[in-house]
Amino acid sequence: MAAPATGQSHPVPLSAGDVFKKAGPAVVVISTPSGAFGSGVLVDGSGSVVTNLHVIVGSKAAQVRLANNDTYDDVMVVDVDRARDLAVLKLKAMALAHAELGDSDEVRVGDSVYAIGSPQRLSQTFSQGIVSGFREADGHRMIQTTAPISPGSSGGGLFDAAGRLVGITSSRIVDGENLNFAVPINYVRVLLAGQQSYPLSELATRVPRLMVSRLDLPLLASVYVNAGRDELVLERRGDQVHATFRSRAGSITGNAQLSWNPTLHGFEGSGTTVIRCGTKGGRLEIPVTIEQLFIVEEHGADGARMVRTRWLNPDRIDCARRTATGFAWREELWER
Repeated sequence: MAAPATGQSHPVPLSAGDVFKKAGPAVVVISTPSGAFGSGVLVDGSGSVVTNLHVIVGSKAAQVRLANNDTYDDVMVVDVDRARDLAVLKLKAMALAHAELGDSDEVRVGDSVYAIGSPQRLSQTFSQGIVSGFREADGHRMIQTTAPISPGSSGGGLFDAAGRLVGITSSRIVDGENLNFAVPINYVRVLLAGQQSYPLSELATRVPRLMVSRLDLPLLASVYVNAGRDELVLERRGDQVHATFRSRAGSITGNAQLSWNPTLHGFEGSGTTVIRCGTKGGRLEIPVTIEQLFIVEEHGADGARMVRTRWLNPDRIDCARRTATGFAWREELWER
């Protein structure tokens, strides 16, 4: 693990309100022309922003909006860590509010933590939880927390009781209760040492094995899984992609037919999802719209590939009327 800060103090914990007052101004919103959306955290006054790599990958431009609504369109890349899904961006700015870095090696199970991000595009959303564990993920540690992390929170901040940044919120297990994960901040420290930067438009060139592509799928079905071990099966059918979603138990929960949309720079389409409704376990079929299915490829020796999906998920169901009464955006990252 990256070397921690030395001489870390142990100040008296702040109230929840004071944590937000201290840390909130450092959390930003990141959006791209393709519609990708996430969060980030300012870590110094000169405009260094830490986020998840999957928030910006495949995008040639991005806009960063601060908590005070100031916006920056000239976004540079300082460094990335593909294995840990991290990126450090640079804005042309000075004297910005920024987070105080904590020492993630000092975080313990049971510690109170706070997440700040932009779930469902609701910027400056503040939630509280505890550290519920530490997990190994492909050779590095992740902080498991009960603090809610929803789509749009990717790249946001996880703060300790003193308002110090100890993690970058990155993922969750959709079918679990309060199973959310953050990348420890000590992994970021080495990335912040970068002295040079390059335009975001050069990211695909600088990281040539990571890109967004169109219809670069095998003719036979490709199976991807998310953090919760659900399955996404993609099949190329002419100029379209057929997507099948399966729950962890293996039952089919949704199908969609997707076509390439050059404006979104991704696939979009519509489909149906089958859910259980009522105490008798009846099945209800509801149409959904699926947008921005990106094929994010990594041409490594093991042939690994990743896919990001975003869709309108029925989140409120009227079982008596057998219809959905509300929808919410849901985003997932899948790997083959």
